[in-house]
Amino acid sequence: MSDLRINGINVGGTIQELKKNVTLEAAYIKTQKDKVDQVYFKSEGKDYVAFGQGLNLKGLKKAALPNAKLDGKEAEIKFIDNEVNTATEGMKKVWKVAAGLAGGAVAGGGILAGMGMSMAASAGGGAVGTILGAFIGAGAIYGGIVVAAAGAIGGAATTAGGAIYGATRKANPEPTKSVVQ
Repeated sequence: MSDLRINGINVGGTIQELKKNVTLEAAYIKTQKDKVDQVYFKSEGKDYVAFGQGLNLKGLKKAALPNAKLDGKEAEIKFIDNEVNTATEGMKKVWKVAAGLAGGAVAGGGILAGMGMSMAASAGGGAVGTILGAFIGAGAIYGGIVVAAAGAIGGAATTAGGAIYGATRKANPEPTKSVVQ
């Protein structure tokens, strides 16, 4: 069994040589969105693919330029297709989206509070405007707390849903099998 390592970390999965009439790029294009992870690479003049669900791609994070070896011999990575096909990857995907939404909600609450204070101060003038502005600002903060609580509940449900999404995605290895020997 062959061993592909990226920056010293074993990728795992199955490694096979591509068919002679299939280029790395054509194989990469054909196998996208099949819910299978693939690493396409060259070694000693031959084209290969490492494939499987949940390939260990942590070695890519260790260095800007990956140092890859197939059975101890130099390999050059050409394409990587990292699909969402594990519970962890499913959770990471939804949390990236949720983080962006939460950041927008926090910024929006701060803008509303500031607008309330500003409008009240200019409309009422003096002490009355300041008191009115404080009430409006407090309302915006209360609204932000309610939104945050709802967001936390929604976030928990989304995390569970994301994990289920990633874990239950059925891989279709047929496209990959059609391009290897």
